[in-house]
Amino acid sequence: MKSRFVLLCALVAVLAAPVSPAVATPTAPVTIVNHTTKQCAEIIQGDDCHWCDLLEGWEILGPGSQTSCPPDYADLGYQGMSGKCRAYKSQFCCTSPQLCL
Repeated sequence: MKSRFVLLCALVAVLAAPVSPAVATPTAPVTIVNHTTKQCAEIIQGDDCHWCDLLEGWEILGPGSQTSCPPDYADLGYQGMSGKCRAYKSQFCCTSPQLCL
């Protein structure tokens, strides 16, 4: 009887524990520029599950926290993950076929 009570208490403790979904850790933001269009933006190039290559004409100016747009460039602001993005096919990242490219 005592072992059943201990088992029940352990089960309740496990079920009552807070559960949070796993979240991919993003890379640090970078400032990118396009000298042809005179635009700049801040992006995240990826996380644990994705990586985004810059689109043609864009280059990294520097870390987002330490770099600002040139004065005569249009600032597009924060753009999240941008570019040609691809997902990594791993057990951690892909929970359904729709999430894996």
